[in-house]
Amino acid sequence: MFKGSKILLSLITTENGRKTLKNILLITLSPLIIIVLFIAVLGDATSKHNHEIIDVLFHNKEIWSDVPSEFSQSISTIKNTFEQIDTEIALLENVKGKIDDTFIKSILLSLSLNKENENVVDQLNIHEYTKLFYTLEIESNNDDESFEDNISTVIIPIKSSNHSIKNVQSFFGIDLTPYYDMIFEIYHVALTGKNKGLDTNVSPHYLLTEHFDNSEMTQFVGGTFGQMFDNDWKQHVTSEFGYREPIKLPDGTYTGNYHYGIDFGYEKGTPIYAPLDGKVVLSKYTEGDFGFYVVMDHGGGILTLYAHLSRIHVDEGEEVTQGETVGEVGSSGASTGNHLHFEIIEDRVRIDPRKYLK
Repeated sequence: MFKGSKILLSLITTENGRKTLKNILLITLSPLIIIVLFIAVLGDATSKHNHEIIDVLFHNKEIWSDVPSEFSQSISTIKNTFEQIDTEIALLENVKGKIDDTFIKSILLSLSLNKENENVVDQLNIHEYTKLFYTLEIESNNDDESFEDNISTVIIPIKSSNHSIKNVQSFFGIDLTPYYDMIFEIYHVALTGKNKGLDTNVSPHYLLTEHFDNSEMTQFVGGTFGQMFDNDWKQHVTSEFGYREPIKLPDGTYTGNYHYGIDFGYEKGTPIYAPLDGKVVLSKYTEGDFGFYVVMDHGGGILTLYAHLSRIHVDEGEEVTQGETVGEVGSSGASTGNHLHFEIIEDRVRIDPRKYLK
C-alpha cells in the first residue's frame, strides 16, 4: 500500500471530497486498497476517525491507540516531515507577511496519496521544498545603499495558490492538475476540522454593527477603486446587484429574490486584490452562507465584503494596501460554483458596487 492511503478517509465528510476521492480511487488505488477503504468507511469507527487523522497531522494530536501498526508508522513519517517544515519556517528571519504552512503541507499530502509518489515524503529536502513558497528581496535600511551593512534580505511569502503549485510541479516534475481539488479539500479540512472548529455562522452584517461607528469617524482613504483581478472583471459578471430569480443551492434551499452584491465567475484559486487601502475588520471561516469571507473597512463608512473564498490571505486587524492579495476565488459556504460574491457597504447600506467599480 502507498503511504498515507487511509488519510483519504478524512475527506469523506464533504461532498466535493467524496467526488474527488471517487475519481482518484479509480485511477490510483489497487482493488485491495479500495476494499479496505470502503470497509473502513462503513465501519463504526469512521465517524470518530474521519477528522482525527487531520488532527494528528496538522494539529499535533497523538495517534489513537487502536490504529494498525503499519498505518501508524506511515502517519508518523508524514507527521515528522510536517514538524520539520514547521521548524524550517520558524527559523526563517525577516519575513514580511505570513507563510501559509497549512497550504504547504496540503500540497505535500496530496502528492503522497498517489502510489506513484509514495517516496516523496521520505526523500524530501525540507529546506528546498519550503523555498518554493516564498521569494527573496533586497531591502535597504536607509537612503544610503552604498554600505553593505545597511542591506538586508527580506522573505516575501507567495500569496498565489497557482504560483505555489506551479513551483511544486517544477520541483518534483509532477503534474498536480488532477489533484487540484484534493489539495483544497485537505486544506479546508485542516483549517476547519473539529480540533480548530469553524467560526460561528453569524451574518457579517450583524457583526459589522460594532465597526460602523469607527468607520464613519475615520476619513475615507480616498482614491479610485482599483482592479480586483488580473483581467477585466466586466467579462466575468455572473449575477448583478438587485432583483433576480431565486437560485437553488446544493442543500435544496433557495436564495432570496434580491442580490446584495455582484458575483464574478473565476476559477478556484484566482487571486483577489484589494481595490483600495483598508483595514481587515472580519476574516471568517464559516460553513454556510458566505463560507470563507473577508470584510475590509476603507474609512468614511465604506466597507467591502469578499465571500465564498477558497483561501484567505489576511487576518483581522491587518492593514492592507491597494493591490495586495486579500484571498482567492472559491465556492465555500452556500455556493453553486466558484465565484466571488462582492459587496460594497456605504453608510450602513449595501449598494450597487458598480457605483465605485470602474
